[in-house]
Amino acid sequence: MNFHTGNISFMRYLLSFITAFIATAAICAIISIVFAFWGPPEWLYLSFIRCIPFFSAFLTSFFCGAKSEKNGLLTGIICADIYMLILIFAGIIIFKSKFPVNSAAGIFSTTSAIGAIAGIMGINFKK
Repeated sequence: MNFHTGNISFMRYLLSFITAFIATAAICAIISIVFAFWGPPEWLYLSFIRCIPFFSAFLTSFFCGAKSEKNGLLTGIICADIYMLILIFAGIIIFKSKFPVNSAAGIFSTTSAIGAIAGIMGINFKK
């Protein structure tokens, strides 16, 4: 079962998404242990909470870019935006949270920029 979409298969996207999610969960667990013993300032804690989804999207785009043959820029943007969309929908469904629609353009433009950089880095990493 190997669905191809251009130059990267669906299973490679899925594997990159899962790998990035597990890596992000492990990093969050380690930082949570550190925060449990050392009470961070509120600005640091809130910055961590706001930045970790973008870091996870960066990892996804990097892994997708490293597994693709060409077009790291486009692959990174697509992977990051799809991954962020999955995270948003998971938050809405699982945690019954509200999504601020007025900040969607900012979120996806930041995610696209991060994904583009990570996709280019990923494609150049394997060389």
